[in-house]
Amino acid sequence: MAETQESSKPEMTLPPDEFKQLRSLYVNGFGIAIGNADVTIILQNNGKSVLLLNLSYTVAKSLSQKVSEVVQLLEKASGRTVMTSDEVLKFLAKTQQKDEKN
Repeated sequence: MAETQESSKPEMTLPPDEFKQLRSLYVNGFGIAIGNADVTIILQNNGKSVLLLNLSYTVAKSLSQKVSEVVQLLEKASGRTVMTSDEVLKFLAKTQQKDEKN
């Protein structure tokens, strides 16, 4: 659907052809290791390792900061804090303990 000037939604531009050709990968877990020259990240999907990613310390830190900024934008806009994986595990463990007591 074409955007009109009266529309309150911002106009979206199509990504460049190079972007369209990139492979897409969904991950819901990860592991991290540190070496003398870089950081290694193992990306996982449902517990299965799907990609090994090696980053220089500079890129790892820059990526960490940028991802944090994006999540903070979401949290500010929604008024809610996004739980980390560790927080979700603790929450689920507490819920399970309560269920087992009942």
